[in-house]
Amino acid sequence: MAKRLIVCKSGTRCGCIQVSWWFYLAWKETNVLGRLMANEAVCSTLGEGTASLVVMSVHRTPLSLQLPEYGEVHVWGARVSEVQLSVSVLSQLLSKQELETAARFVRSADRERYWVAHGVLRTLLSNYINIPPAGIEFATGAFGKPDLACAGVSSPLRFNLAHSGDVVLYAFSLQRQVGIDIEQIRAEIDGMEIARSHFAPEEIEALCGMDEGERIGSFFRCWTRKEAYVKARGEGLSLPLDKFTVPVGGTECILIPWAEGNSAPPKVWTLFNLDVCPGYAAAVVIEGRAVRLNYRPWDNRLLPGGDR
Repeated sequence: MAKRLIVCKSGTRCGCIQVSWWFYLAWKETNVLGRLMANEAVCSTLGEGTASLVVMSVHRTPLSLQLPEYGEVHVWGARVSEVQLSVSVLSQLLSKQELETAARFVRSADRERYWVAHGVLRTLLSNYINIPPAGIEFATGAFGKPDLACAGVSSPLRFNLAHSGDVVLYAFSLQRQVGIDIEQIRAEIDGMEIARSHFAPEEIEALCGMDEGERIGSFFRCWTRKEAYVKARGEGLSLPLDKFTVPVGGTECILIPWAEGNSAPPKVWTLFNLDVCPGYAAAVVIEGRAVRLNYRPWDNRLLPGGDR
């Protein structure tokens, strides 16, 4: 049995924790991946204690890439179809192993998505830590989460990527674990069938109470929030999705588990709902209480030899 913390939108006590407020911050700029949608963006602190104000901002023109501040999340978004990566450039960015992995994809669209996702990741990391893209090395944790492993370089930068359809998202933080997920909303997917197999009872009940038009988007938002949390923790499938609960809608309580019987205080995780472009659901989770989220659209000038 997993013990859950309940964080409500009011200042009332639910279960065993007290929070002072719940935030909604609206981004009023609209444009595909260059600006966030004008929908409400949910920022919620998961865990014990009092939530603190989170500042969210959009940078349309990439700045010189300074490392994120402590408690800050940098989220980058790129469209596969708009990233100008030629084969000659890719051969300079990707490792031999990555090129071999890409070559094994049967569908050209999957191969191109892999090229872009990993080429852009190496480019962003290169700009952050001042190492040539091809010189960046990775190590994977026990459950497959990648981390930096460059010889002679000790960097506190943590990162995660996710892709779906034509969109790739990247999250970067300093010293704190971070996870990001995105899914293209597809009406042909039987969300309830998947939910009944993988979601917590509270989430299934919430989805069942929605009309059909609302349910499909809510399913994918719930899915990405759960995946982002699992990816942030880096525990893979060892953390079953039905053993913890996230909000299905934007106004519901948040529930977060920790191991029952653990005498140590539970970790705090901050969840951001991301509305980056129409037809997609996305979320990012960072360890601890985040104080700022900066969204930055990809710019081809960041590529080696790009015109800045």
